[in-house]
Amino acid sequence: MHSCTCTPTNQYSELDNHNPTINFFIIIIIIVFLERKLNHLKGRLEAPPTSKILTGFCSLLVLEAFPNQKTEIRILFGLNMLPEDVVSAILSLTSPLDVCAFSLVSSTFRSAAEFDVIWERFLPSDYQQLLSRLDLPLKFSTKKELFFHLCNSVLIDGGRKSFRIEKSSGRKSYLLSARELSITWGSDPMHWSWKKMAESRFPEAVELITISWLEIHGKITTQMLSKNSKYGAYLVMNISRRAYGLDTIPSEVSVKVRDRVSNGMAYICRQDIKKLKMDSYCVQREQFPNEREDGWMEIKLGEFFTGEDDEEVKMSLMEIKGYQLKGGLVIEGIEVRPI
Repeated sequence: MHSCTCTPTNQYSELDNHNPTINFFIIIIIIVFLERKLNHLKGRLEAPPTSKILTGFCSLLVLEAFPNQKTEIRILFGLNMLPEDVVSAILSLTSPLDVCAFSLVSSTFRSAAEFDVIWERFLPSDYQQLLSRLDLPLKFSTKKELFFHLCNSVLIDGGRKSFRIEKSSGRKSYLLSARELSITWGSDPMHWSWKKMAESRFPEAVELITISWLEIHGKITTQMLSKNSKYGAYLVMNISRRAYGLDTIPSEVSVKVRDRVSNGMAYICRQDIKKLKMDSYCVQREQFPNEREDGWMEIKLGEFFTGEDDEEVKMSLMEIKGYQLKGGLVIEGIEVRPI
């Protein structure tokens, strides 16, 4: 079982540059929220008078204004007077990054930052259904531990998809394996070779043997993703040593949601990138694969926005105009992640 603690040296190295500042408007919003939700919260906590909440949060403002007198000011304004249940209710209105930052402010905030009520709010609303789809069960004793487990990619649906959540916001990402994609002549061993690869997170990936008509399609529904978020779709791939014919002409890439289309052109292979850079017009219009932290490369297919409605997202890469033979493309899958 992983040890999950909110410290700036393990899960959130970016906390070094993250300064939690609560301004007057945020204080008012929090107070109004707590006043309106008081009846709902009565079953879980005994909310203090509004004046105490305002006083406690004003102390945070003073701490920010007088950094050299933190100890005296904390005593004077009583930062720790807020009950932990109230602090946890307030922290649940922020983000995972903010909770870890606020946990550094005082012992009260640090203790409240462990409450399940906070971390359950940061988990996807369908997290229990996602847990039932895991290939290997996770061991956790708190919702905070579960949150940080899911920040690392986990296999679901029999190893055909990979899932994770974003540390800073809790938004969902999926990586659809090659088996989840529609690949023209993908089942023909003369054209494609399905095999287990050490560098792949999935049971198998697929390598292009030879073909003249390259067409790859993937689908996902916005219901599977976080609502009201901007997403990007990326073909996760590599190039084998025996690659040929992949850099002759660019491929068409696109993402379509109903009548909204994001499209462009992309070169699959970087072999002749020096030659291509001589053509400034080409460089402005076409993109090239980028390296990923996991050792693979990716080509951006397009962007889209998830609203409240459930819609189908169609993603594709096609090179069907050159008619030249090509091979050596290795496909891991298509990743859909927040941007």
